[in-house]
Amino acid sequence: MRWAGLHRRRPPGWQLYLLLGLYPVLWVLGLAYFVWPVAAGVFILSLCLRGNIRIPPGFGLWVLFLIWMTASVIELSTGTQVMLFVWRALIYLTATGLFLWVYNSSADELPSLSVAQALTVLWAAAVIGGLGGVIDPAFSYKTLAERLAPGSILSNSTAHSYIHVALAQIQFKALGRPIGRPIALFAYTNQWAATVGMLTPFAIITAMQTTRPLVRKAVFALLGLSTIAIVVSINRGLWIALALAGAYVGIRLAAAGRTKLLIRGSAVCVVLAVAIVVSPLGSLIHERVSSSHNSNGTRSTLYGQTFAGVSSSPLFGFGSPRASTTLVGTAKTAVGTQGQFYLVLYSHGYPGLVFYLGWFAYTLLATLRRRTVTELLWGSVIVISFAEMMVYDFLPVAIYIVMIACALLWRQSLLEREAVPAATPPLLPAPATPPGRTIAPAR
Repeated sequence: MRWAGLHRRRPPGWQLYLLLGLYPVLWVLGLAYFVWPVAAGVFILSLCLRGNIRIPPGFGLWVLFLIWMTASVIELSTGTQVMLFVWRALIYLTATGLFLWVYNSSADELPSLSVAQALTVLWAAAVIGGLGGVIDPAFSYKTLAERLAPGSILSNSTAHSYIHVALAQIQFKALGRPIGRPIALFAYTNQWAATVGMLTPFAIITAMQTTRPLVRKAVFALLGLSTIAIVVSINRGLWIALALAGAYVGIRLAAAGRTKLLIRGSAVCVVLAVAIVVSPLGSLIHERVSSSHNSNGTRSTLYGQTFAGVSSSPLFGFGSPRASTTLVGTAKTAVGTQGQFYLVLYSHGYPGLVFYLGWFAYTLLATLRRRTVTELLWGSVIVISFAEMMVYDFLPVAIYIVMIACALLWRQSLLEREAVPAATPPLLPAPATPPGRTIAPAR
């Protein structure tokens, strides 16, 4: 009876609260980057035990991507490449499982607001940590995982970044001088930017729909403060992505005739923009945009080598990013990185890229009829992903977030179809009595 009572008291969506609430704790221990595939695997097990798994229209595009991604393993040539390939494949597969779990969950067992609130927990942790990085960019410490890891792991700079805790990256000299760029909960500032960008629409949903006044005030306050960390991160891709998402939502609201909401949202954006411009953040943005110290040259070289390389292996790509032959000695020299678009293209060829882009584009286009603010904000996550994929990698966290947004959009369509009662078939007419015959009365 005690266990039954505990089961009844668990809030809807408790599984996501547990996963996303534990993520900051595991980050402190240096284990955060390994929790997503494992935890999402639990969702897959729950899905399998449920049975009767449904899939949305167009899901075959994503399945084709998974098949093509797996087939590109034939292009790998080293043990390290195989290990990284398996890690990425697990993330794609478990993100698929999490998508299907959300899509197949009823609105009672997994309310959309519960999903938004759980994701807002992760967003808040990233923003608060980002603000901590602004205040103390030099803060870092040796985690438990770092203390227990063998020297072969620690000697790899990427692996070391995954298990080491820091609040900011300070080696990037975009302004001609070192500046602390927030990375809290992640290994690199680009991963922080990609994830915070996709989580922001869910934070807005929580602020608008929560029934708890204290939560609403706290989220609205953090939304305002998040602009400090977002600007100081000097992540131009994040700035552009959020601007495009705002434009998308504004255009959709105007098309739906939601004039009052559009005016209120625009007024908030104007006030925020003015506050940024008149503050020291405005000069920081101007420095970032006009500075000649940037990563444009390195990115252009890597992107050019990505297209040149994949032209020699257009079908399956190379299975994994590979070291650049011309950027030896720089901090980021892998061809097929610096953007999810280039990662998919270089690793899995042109067909893999078509299937990948096709799935998200089809989802966005197929759900254009969605008109509520919540649905528009879900769609804006996909818009953000399209902008960010050109400059940020989505593994290991951001890919889960955009898949959750897709699942919510498709589930809403499914719930609306199921809510429409089936048409009642017309009554059959009484059989006609043949001519010349009468029906004897029943005795």
